[in-house]
Amino acid sequence: MNDVVVIGGGPSGLYTAGLLADSGIQVKVFEKKRSIGQDVLCTGIISKDAFQKFGLQKDSVLFELRHMELVSPFGTSLCYDHGDVFACVVDREKFDLNLARRASLNGAEIFTGTRVDDVEVSKQGVTVTTSSQQKGKTKHKARLAILSTGIEYRLHKKLGLGYPSHFINGAQVEFQNPKETAPRIMVGNKVAPGAFAWSIPVNDRRVRVGLITEKGAGAYLVKLVSQMHPEQGHESPELQYRGKVIAQGPVSPTFSDRVMSVGECAAQVKTTTGGGLYYGLFCSQIAVQTILQKMSSDSWTGSDLVDYEKEWKKAIKKELMIGYYARKVCSRLSDKELEKLFQLAKTNGVFPLIREKGHFDWQVDLIVELAKKAPVPALKALVRA
Repeated sequence: MNDVVVIGGGPSGLYTAGLLADSGIQVKVFEKKRSIGQDVLCTGIISKDAFQKFGLQKDSVLFELRHMELVSPFGTSLCYDHGDVFACVVDREKFDLNLARRASLNGAEIFTGTRVDDVEVSKQGVTVTTSSQQKGKTKHKARLAILSTGIEYRLHKKLGLGYPSHFINGAQVEFQNPKETAPRIMVGNKVAPGAFAWSIPVNDRRVRVGLITEKGAGAYLVKLVSQMHPEQGHESPELQYRGKVIAQGPVSPTFSDRVMSVGECAAQVKTTTGGGLYYGLFCSQIAVQTILQKMSSDSWTGSDLVDYEKEWKKAIKKELMIGYYARKVCSRLSDKELEKLFQLAKTNGVFPLIREKGHFDWQVDLIVELAKKAPVPALKALVRA
């Protein structure tokens, strides 16, 4: 009998496993990919503060973000200088491997190339059925199962867990381009309807170009790259466009008898940018705190685990909801209305406000203050609500 089985070897699952193992909990992690960090589609941006808060190694950092160019639908450029590093672009494979290494050193067992086919819950515990090329079908018993399966929700319905009903589409490509040195955000209904696009250097030789949008992300990305980097050409073997859906939460419940969900599969994702690293790790800490509190009683019913959801929603639900509705309001703006906001930003002290109120992971205060300045009735109504 294991204490905890973690299903999914992404950042949230590995971080949860590492914290539990460090507290003396027996943990197994099952990851269906053959290696940790394999084929991850992620911009890889995480706040500078996260490294200290979560005790993360910095050797995965590829590029530090200190400034950002913002480009309007009509080509108006605004340059924001934060004055210091506010976020970092990381190598996601190395980032994930660091978390896996720490979890292993703490005593967690990690099995890659192992798919979880089924989870059965009983009064005695959970039985997790896995399959792999090496071991075939295997059953593992545990007191508790934690789902950290990213955008895969195959087990959620059976286990009584909530799963997202709202999504936004993302697509990204990385290629060699030594000319691209400035981080850039682009908006407009011809670029990324409903959200934004980005061009982020990862070092002095490579760049990540991507976007999130309501639908058709891949087609918009092809068009964007052809406009920004016509020298690449569509036949370049480097231009392997990849896409994914991004959950727009929050969801409920994220617990049931002997089961919890954490990270992207619990829609613990920033609704403004689609970033899931910080909130996933943050909610992992809350999950671990709940588990450690219940270990002595060895009682794992839904009523025992409800504190997990109460605590993470208390911490980030407001961020998720206001971020979601602010993005939806902005998605309805025409290009001319977006251009007016850019022109306004040149004169009304927006950038000093961002430096004062802005935080890469906690955005509600800044959204509220910006909404007060923006001549957008729907945004002002959001603030009043």
